[in-house]
This record gives sequence, C-alpha cells and structure tokens, in this order.
Amino acid sequence: MQTVKYRSFSHWFSYHWGWFVLAGVLALLSLYFYTGRTVEADPDYRISWVGSTELSETEQDAVCSVMSSLGSDQNGDGEVTVDLVQYIIDFQPDEDTADPALSYSALMKLMADLELKDCYLFLIEDPESFQRSTGVLQYLDGSIPGEEENYEAAHWEEMCVAWTCEGLEHTPTYLARRAFFNDESVEELFPGSDTLFEVMTGLGGTSQS
Repeated sequence: MQTVKYRSFSHWFSYHWGWFVLAGVLALLSLYFYTGRTVEADPDYRISWVGSTELSETEQDAVCSVMSSLGSDQNGDGEVTVDLVQYIIDFQPDEDTADPALSYSALMKLMADLELKDCYLFLIEDPESFQRSTGVLQYLDGSIPGEEENYEAAHWEEMCVAWTCEGLEHTPTYLARRAFFNDESVEELFPGSDTLFEVMTGLGGTSQS
C-alpha cells in the first residue's frame, strides 16, 4: 500500500515539480527584499566627523539623537536613522600626534569618499585646515567659490557654523556642507539633508540644490 502511495506521489510530483521550484524562488526573493528593507536599509541622513580625536559613543549618540529628532523619514522605513562616520585627522601634527601616518590614511579615505559622493554634511573640529586641505566646502548661502578664487584658502568662516548639543563634549565643533562643482542634484544624492542643515544651524533658504 505504501508503494502505491509513493508511486502516486512520484507520478504527481513529476508533473508539478516546477511549482515547487517556483515557490522556492519566490520565498528566497521575499526573504531577500525583506532583509534588504529591514537590515540593510540606508540611513536617512549621514554626517561625517572630522577631528583629531574620535567622538565617544556617548557623543556620537548625542549628535545622532538630535539629528533624528529634527529630521524626517527619507527612506520610507518608518524610522529616522542617522549614520555618523568618523575621519580622525590631525591637520597640524606635532610631537604629541600618535601616528601621522594614520591621519594621512584617514585623509586619503576622506578624499576617496568625497569622490564617491558619500559625504555631504560635516561636523568639523578645524574647518580652516579642513578647507585648505580639501577645498570642498560651500558657502553658507549655498554658493560655491568661483574659479577666480583660491577656493582652498577661501573665507572658511563663511562656510561653517559653530554648533554643539547636549552630550557633545568635544569643542570647538562646526557644521558645514560640501560643494558640488558640477550639476549634481543634492536633493537626489542626499534627500532632506539641506533642510536638516538649515534647521540645525538656524539658517533658511540656503542650499545648493
């Protein structure tokens, strides 16, 4: 009797095995898209810390918490998340600098990320040295240095705003935005970031997008 049932099932399966394969593929696709949305969802905002020492976890949480409270859900996942990336660069190394090679390596990583358009909002310890080394900041009114200007030594004071928040012990710190010298759309690359920057700094209507 068991042999008969097995043969019947085998006969049925030989005509319907494609449905099992299709169901398996659909299950894998569902799992892929589910994990992609819940685990690998891009953050709503990204901010880069550039300073001679790392921000502690408490300081990182403080900055991200403020940004989350002032921002809005950009990726549609129902949450407001912020990614803080640290570039530990001492632009003026001396005998107290632990390892100048580490600063150089971090600077190269920063320049690569700028080229890949992974950075827009910055929290900076030394904006003057940052601008002299990278030449990438825009003015607070959203304009960028013209070709006739030496943008690497441009008026850095007009490109950043002193900023702090409760829980951020590192001082001084400044907020700034990078410039795009081509026709890239800031809103497409970093949706909502200009609006958040204006809220955090108290500025209004100043963006390059």
